[in-house]
Amino acid sequence: MLEVRYVGNQSKLAWRTSNLNEVNIFENGFLNEFKIAQENLRLARLANPSSNNFGPQTSVAGTRPIPIISTALNTTNDSTFATTISRGEAGRLAANIAQDATRMGRLTSSSALAGIIKPITLPDPNNPGQSITLSNFFVANPRAPTSSFLMDNIADSNYHALQVELRRRLSKGLLVQGSYTWAKSLSNTFDQSAAADVSSPTPFRDLALNKTVAPRDIRQAFKFDWIYELPVGPGRRFLNGGHGFMGSVARKLLEGWQTSGVARIQSGTPTTLTSGRLTFNNRDSGVVLYNMTQGQLQDMIKIRKTSVCSPTTGACQGIVYWLPQEVIDNTMAAFEVGDKTLANLDPTKPYIGPPTTPGVMGANVYIYGPWTSRFDLNLMKRTNITEKTNFEFRVQFLNAFNQSAITIRSVGNNSDAQGIGATFGQTRNAFRDFTVSGTNDPGGRLIEFQLRLNF
Repeated sequence: MLEVRYVGNQSKLAWRTSNLNEVNIFENGFLNEFKIAQENLRLARLANPSSNNFGPQTSVAGTRPIPIISTALNTTNDSTFATTISRGEAGRLAANIAQDATRMGRLTSSSALAGIIKPITLPDPNNPGQSITLSNFFVANPRAPTSSFLMDNIADSNYHALQVELRRRLSKGLLVQGSYTWAKSLSNTFDQSAAADVSSPTPFRDLALNKTVAPRDIRQAFKFDWIYELPVGPGRRFLNGGHGFMGSVARKLLEGWQTSGVARIQSGTPTTLTSGRLTFNNRDSGVVLYNMTQGQLQDMIKIRKTSVCSPTTGACQGIVYWLPQEVIDNTMAAFEVGDKTLANLDPTKPYIGPPTTPGVMGANVYIYGPWTSRFDLNLMKRTNITEKTNFEFRVQFLNAFNQSAITIRSVGNNSDAQGIGATFGQTRNAFRDFTVSGTNDPGGRLIEFQLRLNF
């Protein structure tokens, strides 16, 4: 029997909880002031490369006032804030102010900024008879600047698949089933965990930007299972009837043998790339691909195993990489991690970089892990004692070929993101089948022996 079918589903208006307090840096003019601070820092470092001053300086021509930032931070000379400004992280600086009561208090109490900040006085729910002064200059609900949640029905997902299935019913001792699926799954949240309903859009300004592949997206999958009964013994082609003592012994030894198996070969699941940079708001701004497309990056993903030995102790450690070393080194230089700096960056070669323009997001880049395969085999011998009683001896080989199916995404994590750090490009993850032995499946070969009396 051959079947070719289309299978699809669509979920619309599903529940999701979103954090309303996405920081705003546009309508309030904060982005323009941030750019002034960035230019102030650039001019200051032209005069003194070690300067961390991002405020106006009489000794540095061209620098301008930044009243919102200087009032909130109570400083214009700080190495941490200077790093944030030099990296273009306007969203991070806005969050550092909006989520700090002391800094927001400086803004709301400033008479010079009253026309810009526009504070409002409200009763303090925690202290009856007293009031508090707040401002929604940065966030929608300043009373709870880090977690102000709204449940609505903006979540959706869909799945489309072409499925081809071939089945041969048990006949003459042979049963075979096989299928191939070509599919695509999309969602507006990269999460399928138990708490998938708590997922905020990256920007509320354009919800379409959140539509991407779902973490469960498996584009191609082959699955096969089979049973083959050896044609020996009663009712079979050979040794159907024994003759004499030796014939009966031979028939008992050779009857009831059966082999079976299940095989799965499928493409990898997607993982998002994150930069940890907040150039647009207080959510990750994605990454930027240089000298390559997303398709070219995907083509580069191949499992590569090597050993690194300590020059002092001589001890060696195996490391598994999923990107070429040149791309890894260049990417870590762009992010200034792993003992690398921008001086190590080769801008002419492919690399993944962080977004650096304030008010502009990077790309939502996702990569698929390598293909995985697994073969579970079974060998069984059934020996009849009486017409209704038999012994059954079975040997099962789970992951029979002891394959190490390396994955990028960690096992059991349905919304994993790949950040850029000192171990970027490495993986310590391998596929484990939770459907076979639960969390006890180590990922390697398992051999099980079973002896049963059926009556």
